[in-house]
Amino acid sequence: MNLSYSNHAASRIQQRGMCGKDIEMVVNAGTAIDDDSIVLLNHDADREIKKRKKEIKMLERLRSVRVVLGADETVITAYYLKRNIEKNIIRGTYKYKHDKQ
Repeated sequence: MNLSYSNHAASRIQQRGMCGKDIEMVVNAGTAIDDDSIVLLNHDADREIKKRKKEIKMLERLRSVRVVLGADETVITAYYLKRNIEKNIIRGTYKYKHDKQ
């Protein structure tokens, strides 16, 4: 979402220790309480925290997964990298060997 801020809003947000990403979070995750305002209620925050915890668990589970894509973004395969290959990628020494026919 691309919000614009009045001078008053920018000043107040800064004075209250918030930033643009904070406001975007409230707008995206909060509950509209009338035509022109949104509040991040406790149940909204709980829902978003639960969602992000699931995302964190998924990220933990998917560490070192490689997804190979075709030209049209078709998934060709997916697999877990071996630790030594991951180390070589990080070091910049990994050389992909592909037998072309």
